[in-house]
This record gives sequence, structure tokens and C-alpha cells, in this order.
Amino acid sequence: MNEVITKAELAREFELSRARVSQLCKIGLPVRPDGRLNRAEAVEWVKANVCSWRGGWWGNIRQKPNARRAPVQDESADTAEAAVIHFINEARKTGNIESFAHMALRFGCTMQQAFAVARWFDMFLAFYFVPMDPEREHIRVYDEPDWNRMAADAGTTADVEAWQGWMNRLIEDGEPGEAEA
Repeated sequence: MNEVITKAELAREFELSRARVSQLCKIGLPVRPDGRLNRAEAVEWVKANVCSWRGGWWGNIRQKPNARRAPVQDESADTAEAAVIHFINEARKTGNIESFAHMALRFGCTMQQAFAVARWFDMFLAFYFVPMDPEREHIRVYDEPDWNRMAADAGTTADVEAWQGWMNRLIEDGEPGEAEA
């Protein structure tokens, strides 16, 4: 029998904020129709999508269990944080990620390689910065680029699932395996 848990329970298990779990749901973490999670399925998804190449969630900068950050009092720090968040959100817009992939194609990358470079850039930006107050949702979730259209424009077909698998193997194992021609 599959254990059903809440998003808050998953957040506690992975030492994440509830806001971050909500963001993960928006980008693919499987959620039941009742809003709860099948624990095994959720854990599997997290393991498949964790950025282990950066040491886990957001590098090794997550809080230790039961640790609390001191409240931020400095307005200039809040302003600087807001500026960084604004920059990241602007850079991660769908059109910008598409432009990044198009530039990789212009440099001679295959569509699979362009996908991987653009996705890595997007993931790097999305997970690079952790707000001072992790309960605030700052980093926006954007629509995926139209990989099918981009592949057609490049004279090939899209296989996003295979490309993502190839990319994950490269990141996890350091072994690129077979790239498309």
C-alpha cells in the first residue's frame, strides 16, 4: 500500500519550505487529485530531479534540522535580494531559455546538446539562489520552451524525455553516452 502524505510532510522530510514544495509541484512533482502525495512516487521524483551535482538541494546550503535563520533586519540586504531575484526571474523567462538554446545551435551543438545546455542554465539559475527567508516564494516557474518547434526548425525531431535522461546521466555519472547526430 502506498503511503499518502501531505506536502508539508514531504517538506519536513527533505528539509524544504512548503513554498519550495509547491514550486516543485508546479514543475512536475506528482500530486494526487486530492492535493496530497504518494510518498514513494514523490521521493522517486525528488531523487530523479535533485541537483546532486551541486551537493543536493541548492548546493550544501540548506539549513540543518531544527536550525533557524535569524530574521533579516537590513533593508539594503532585502533590496539586494530583490534585485537578484528580479534578475534571475528575467533571465529564466521562456523566450530567454529558447534564445540560449538557439545560440547553442548556432555554435554547432546538436538539438539534444542545445536542450541540455539551456536546461542546465535554467536549473542553475533556479537553484543557485536561496532567499534569506525560505518561506517566501521568489523564483518564478515559467513554461517550457517549445522544444518540438525548435527541433523542427533545426531539422530534427524532439525527444525531450530521452534528452533529459541523457542529460541526467551526464550530470550524475560524468558519462555522456550516445548523443544524437
